[in-house]
Amino acid sequence: MEKKVSPKETFQLISGFISLCVIFFIIWYWVTRPPELYIKKYEVKKTISTMIANGADLDAIKHYYKGVDKFKWSISYGWRNEKNEHYPSDILLVTIFKDIRNDWYIKNKPDQKEDGRILSLINEYEQRNPFDGLESSQRDYFENIRIKLGGNYSSVTTEIGKISDELRIKNNLVNQYLADSKKSLYISIASIGFALLMAMFQIFTFIRRSKPSSE
Repeated sequence: MEKKVSPKETFQLISGFISLCVIFFIIWYWVTRPPELYIKKYEVKKTISTMIANGADLDAIKHYYKGVDKFKWSISYGWRNEKNEHYPSDILLVTIFKDIRNDWYIKNKPDQKEDGRILSLINEYEQRNPFDGLESSQRDYFENIRIKLGGNYSSVTTEIGKISDELRIKNNLVNQYLADSKKSLYISIASIGFALLMAMFQIFTFIRRSKPSSE
């Protein structure tokens, strides 16, 4: 005699199956995804502003920035914090300089001495690190060009800078595209896994229904 599965048993099986799929997907996603590291905007900008006001040079600020605490954007950390209050850990120092200067002008007219100081730091940074933000191999190529040109490099600085900026933008677009592709891959793999689990569930249910009931 065919064994009948009650609605309650069916509901329990489906609920357990869906819960198992959700748990599996969450664990798999957080284990396989690359870590996202961030730094706190307010603390970094406040410290760098203080260093600028106290006359710190670029090397001192870079040394501080290199050792800034980085935070992994986990579920627990993201629950307690806002992403727009953080910088990605790989943000360029010169971008932070420019953000600080913008903040000064938004709040009130900045002190001319400090404004001149931060402009000097921005110019120095861009002269000394014109290829920051590029991939290491790309940066090496540009550095070799600068070395080989020697004193003649100043005549092509603007053009090289524009090429570097364009390449940096394209790198960001490629990285964004790859990140989207990875997400699509994860979703596809998860869908396949879900389909396999669903098939196993249907087979299991069929086997249970096919077993003769004991009288």
